[in-house]
Amino acid sequence: MTATQAAVRVGCHRNHVYRLSRRLHDTGTAAARRRESRFRSSRDRDLVVRHALANPELGPRKLASVIREATEGGSDLSHGTISNILRAAGLNTAAARRSKLLEAGGSGETRQTRRI
Repeated sequence: MTATQAAVRVGCHRNHVYRLSRRLHDTGTAAARRRESRFRSSRDRDLVVRHALANPELGPRKLASVIREATEGGSDLSHGTISNILRAAGLNTAAARRSKLLEAGGSGETRQTRRI
């Protein structure tokens, strides 16, 4: 069977069949390699979690602004990256962040921020 025939049968482009064939030859499997975590560092994760717990009512966009101001521009984390970090930490909602604060024995009091 040619690559073109295989591509038609599977429903993909001929070049993808060649890519799969090469991957099968090189790694022994046609499965895609597992992607590593794209988060920059544990320092960034800790920074995001710390600010998220200090400001549980803020969403990812506002947290990105707060972190950028707090680090004086030293952190260029996007709101998407912050959202991914929060989701991985189980803190992607304000309720989850408040719950985490209460579990940690905090009084639940946080710095009040003005919503814009």
